[in-house]
Amino acid sequence: MKKTPIKRKRSTPRKWQPTKNEKAMARVICCLRVMGRCEDCGRVTPLVEGHLHHMHGKRRFGWMESDHQQHLWLCAACHHGRHNPKVVPAKEKP
Repeated sequence: MKKTPIKRKRSTPRKWQPTKNEKAMARVICCLRVMGRCEDCGRVTPLVEGHLHHMHGKRRFGWMESDHQQHLWLCAACHHGRHNPKVVPAKEKP
């Protein structure tokens, strides 16, 4: 019988990952920058319901920037749409 390895939580984040406090501050700053509105549809999205969307790859570009302009404040529907874009079906050949 095969043993499954025990997954342990990391005590400190990886070198390119923010701490929980840094992540929380980025959410607050981004929400305040757009006054609590989704940047795609304009819907009022409070801090507890909003999603922080990262514009670039986190591993390649790093998570934080000094001006926080690489983050978007989105509602749940728009955030889902950013990660799952609609696929346009290919036209059938006659």
